[in-house]
Parts: sequence; C-alpha cells; structure tokens
Amino acid sequence: MIYLDNAATSWPKPESVYESLGQFLRDSGANPGRAGHKMAVAAAAAIAECRSGIAKLINAESPERVVFTSNTTDSLNLAILGLLKSGDHAITTSMEHNSVTRPLRLLEHNGVELTIVQADADGWVDPKQIEAAIRPTTKLIVATHATNSTGAIMPVAGFAEEAEQIGMRGQVAVCRELHAVQRDVRFVEVDRVDGGRRAGEIRQDVAATRGDGDDAMAFAELHCLHVDFRVFPDLRVDQTGEG
Repeated sequence: MIYLDNAATSWPKPESVYESLGQFLRDSGANPGRAGHKMAVAAAAAIAECRSGIAKLINAESPERVVFTSNTTDSLNLAILGLLKSGDHAITTSMEHNSVTRPLRLLEHNGVELTIVQADADGWVDPKQIEAAIRPTTKLIVATHATNSTGAIMPVAGFAEEAEQIGMRGQVAVCRELHAVQRDVRFVEVDRVDGGRRAGEIRQDVAATRGDGDDAMAFAELHCLHVDFRVFPDLRVDQTGEG
C-alpha cells in the first residue's frame, strides 16, 4: 500500500514511537496523579519529560506553561472561549479550520465581534490586512501558522508584531507544521515591509500545538496548549476536578 494522507495523519510511525509507547504501557501505565507507587511515579516522570521536551521544542519560558489537552479542538476552545467575552473583538483569517471558526461564530451570538481577513489566491494573508482590521476593542488574533489545504505558511510573526505594537495580548497559532518549521513562542524574526529583517521579543501569548501524527510522527493523542504567563490570569476554564 502507498499511503498519501500524511498531511492528515502520518503513517507509519518510526519504530521508536511504537517501542516507547509499548514500553510505557508495560512498565509505567498507571495513573500519574493519584498514587505514589513505582508505576505512578514513573508515569509522572514520563509526563514531566514530555512537557519539558515540548517546552524546549517551542522555546517556552517554562514547562509549566505547557498544558496537555484531549485534542487540538480542545486546546483552541480553551484559548478562544477562555479569553474572549462580550464586547471584545477578534480577528481571524479565511484559512482557518472549523476548530477555530466555530467557537468564534458561537461567540458572535454572545456579543463578541469578529473580523475574518480574506487570504489571497495563494492562501496567504498580508500582515497589513491584520493591522487594518485592528480596533480599540480587539482582544485576540487567531491564525493558523500553516495549512495542509494549500501548503501556505502564514506570516504569523507579522501578525504578532501588529498585536505587540498596540499592546494586545493573545495570539493563537495552530502549529500543524511544528516538525518542519521552526517555532519559537518567545523570539521571532519579522519580515519588514522594506524587505529587511529584524529580530525581536514578539510573543505569541497562546499557541495551540498539535504534536500528534500529522505533526511530529508521534502517536495521535499528544496535544497541548502553550499559555504565556501574561495571559494565564485572564484565561477562564470551564473544567475543574481531578485528573
């Protein structure tokens, strides 16, 4: 069989993925947060190692900023529904997945204003279009970094620069291309209009990251959300309890 659906989910996985998952299930497959026996401690250590590895991969300031979620839709809903409230304005693009557009459309019924910036024929959005859409009430820019529909890589650094200039917090970047394109949530290189480049501390305050099969050849249940320390106090959650 020739498998051609890797943009959705990669297959086959590297042997190391099968081996690591099998070893974990055999040796450490216990609840990491409910007990102090050997297997539970080993499971907790594996989760901590994974969280630290993801933080290093995206250059997060601390592994504590990385939150594991059930899937990318869960990550995006947590970020979008958790940050926006009635009276806020959000900006997104016409290239977004339903996991972005549907929660934003839902919020429109609850008093959130939404602007959808149209991409060009190549699926690319000019940062100046984002700048033109910003209002005094803009709270969030939501944009994919890359889309597997067209292969376009969005200039999210430029989006972040526009947000930073007005002191706006909160950009969600869905990193479908995490394994192929360097992603640094703290330090990005910005393409200037004049063709030059400059580097700067332009933050993506919230980044929903898929570390699953279509990103990093991993197993399909690894998803997470990076939350910058500046955003965390304002992020509302609707789930409580014990894992």
